[in-house]
Amino acid sequence: MNATQMNTGLAVLNALKHKSWAVQNLHLLDQGMCLLKFEKADGTDRLMIATRSSRWIPGEHELQPVDKHGRLVVWDMEAQEYRSFIVDRLISLTEIKA
Repeated sequence: MNATQMNTGLAVLNALKHKSWAVQNLHLLDQGMCLLKFEKADGTDRLMIATRSSRWIPGEHELQPVDKHGRLVVWDMEAQEYRSFIVDRLISLTEIKA
């Protein structure tokens, strides 16, 4: 892990200080697919099937780093594009068994 990855990882952890369940489960995105529920910037809730696992991201796309402003970049399995959300607005994260 380089210094940039460490700093961006710390930004995510700081944003989730009061959501210990999320900190304990974010690693699931690196291993496979998860159903995420989070509050969008406009205040509405969004459901997304997402991953950060290179196994599920098409080869022509590189895994994106965690945004240093508390946004988590994930691959949207339905849209087949990168999306991001503010990690502090994460409501639930459920692992999807493939």
